[in-house]
Amino acid sequence: MNFTTYPIYHLTEIEKTTLCIFNVFSMAFGLLGNIMVVTVLNLHQNSRGMPSTIILRSLAVSDILIITSVQPLYVYSFFYIVDTSLARVVQASRWALVLASLLHLLVVSVDRFLAICRPYLYHQKLKHTCSWCITALVIVWCFIIVLGTALALVAKSTARVIHGVVGFLCFLVMITLIVIHIRLFNVATRHRKKIEKEHAVKRVVRSNSTEDEDSHNSQGGEKKQKHRHLLRLQLTFFHELRAFKTTSIVCGAFLLSWLPLLIMGLIYMTTRDMNDKQTMLRIFPYVNTLAFLNSAQNPFIYSVKIYTFRESLRIITGRIRSLA
Repeated sequence: MNFTTYPIYHLTEIEKTTLCIFNVFSMAFGLLGNIMVVTVLNLHQNSRGMPSTIILRSLAVSDILIITSVQPLYVYSFFYIVDTSLARVVQASRWALVLASLLHLLVVSVDRFLAICRPYLYHQKLKHTCSWCITALVIVWCFIIVLGTALALVAKSTARVIHGVVGFLCFLVMITLIVIHIRLFNVATRHRKKIEKEHAVKRVVRSNSTEDEDSHNSQGGEKKQKHRHLLRLQLTFFHELRAFKTTSIVCGAFLLSWLPLLIMGLIYMTTRDMNDKQTMLRIFPYVNTLAFLNSAQNPFIYSVKIYTFRESLRIITGRIRSLA
């Protein structure tokens, strides 16, 4: 697998046709789904300016770019020879956009980390302030544009070095994502157990309470106010926990889709056995198709995990039907 040109696939016509069908359906569903994601996220006035919404909208744009600029040429290469210069440009765009998706997942994971591990800081200063989020995304896209341009224009020997650096960065970001989500899982589990314990203690206190009614009435207002405040904090925590679970599923789907291809590329570049290289070239189209399927997975995940997303989809489809 040469990272500057598309490899020559040793596939039967049945294999090529099957992979082509999978990729075409993936492109159609992914393009429509990610356009719907951007549309739905723009419909919600209350959450349109929230950091997580901005990040997910930018991530959907990254997936759209992969589907429209990279995947069609990959399908075309099953049956026809692709010009080397064009293949270099598309491959550069591909790996730059893969790293862009990874960096988007890193930013949204940091957003979830702050929301769960630093709730007061997040909800008082960061949740309704998008400057830090927009700055991070601008840096990501500027870096991706520079990286893609360098991969497309530099000499082949230099491009191989840059591809190695990109592969290392991808592995580094993946490891960071895993560490962040393990940390978030531990913190969320501890907070949930603490909340459940507090509820159990309250039930015991209520059942064994022997305070007279006058004392209860004099302190009732203060207790109710504290109770409402704690209830708001708990509801906020469970809301952030649901968002964290969705983010974890999105990150997990990305890792399962792209990690095999990254590992395979690393092995291909380091091995010298031609038989092993030929075997990997045989497997590569299947692993690559699995990676491209990731661009169509996020809309499906959102529709399953997020109720408001499903409701917005129903509203949009209803409007389209009424116009038709």
